[in-house]
Amino acid sequence: MDNKLAKIIVGVDVSKDHLDIYIIPVNKHIRIKNSDTGFKKLLKELSSYEVQCIAFESTGGYEAPMARLLEQSGYQTWLIDPVRIKAFIKSEGIKAKTDIIDAKMIAMFVAQKERKYTPKPLPAEHFELRALVKRRESLTDMISMEKKRLKMPTQTEYCKELINDLVQSLEKQKDIVEKTINSFIARNDDWKRKSLIIQSIPGVGSVTASALISHMPELGTIENKPIAALLGVAPYTRQSGNYLGNASIYGGRPTPRWPLYMAALAATRFNPVFKEFYQRLINAGKAFKVALVATMRKLICTINVMLKNNAHWRFA
Repeated sequence: MDNKLAKIIVGVDVSKDHLDIYIIPVNKHIRIKNSDTGFKKLLKELSSYEVQCIAFESTGGYEAPMARLLEQSGYQTWLIDPVRIKAFIKSEGIKAKTDIIDAKMIAMFVAQKERKYTPKPLPAEHFELRALVKRRESLTDMISMEKKRLKMPTQTEYCKELINDLVQSLEKQKDIVEKTINSFIARNDDWKRKSLIIQSIPGVGSVTASALISHMPELGTIENKPIAALLGVAPYTRQSGNYLGNASIYGGRPTPRWPLYMAALAATRFNPVFKEFYQRLINAGKAFKVALVATMRKLICTINVMLKNNAHWRFA
């Protein structure tokens, strides 16, 4: 048999130290290290087949180096929400849990499910920008936490001095990261174009623009409903029999969602279009959070259409 002609699906269970690989329909399992050495072994193994898709769960970043190498090597990858995999395993009646079983079930999930869209491979610079934006987010969180500690009544004067020194150091590092992000975007024509379009909307600044460019590369390439779902601002209905619960948002990408939240908040004050939209919802009796999430959804869909049409903001 010529394995090169066999279309296969690869499921990968990712951990900090190892990758468990399950290949269907040949039903082969291998374990490799989650390292450059292991990745080379994986590429050698995959070269024997015609690979249809390589799928893995989101695991807090441990999957990122492997995903980056596979995409750059021309393989089609699928990063799947772990909740979907857990639900699929439960639906199959599988009660045991091992890394091999998880890898196999990921592969089976891909074999049975259809993707709503296929993302394009990202260049290496995109992952660098994404890491910088993530670092900025971490620094912002650390600065916020230290400033909260500064206000605690149990702090001594000496501890306050130490906290102030740390806050100043973190703020300097954040400024450096921000300048580096802006430099990255300025050197890339496509990113620069997107940033200018996004920032043309009153209330939306460079922080939101860079977060969306780095963590929402699908913007401008797919429809509004999937974009809202990817961000995590699409409402899901809860209904069963005579019960009708409130629709709620679920999942999505947290890194770009928080900057967009702040941008939507600013837009409800300084952008007449979004201010009128938000106020109409409030006047209709909607709660603050419901109205603001709806504003976020309108904002991300507006950005999506603007990028798709290569059009800057203009008032109607």
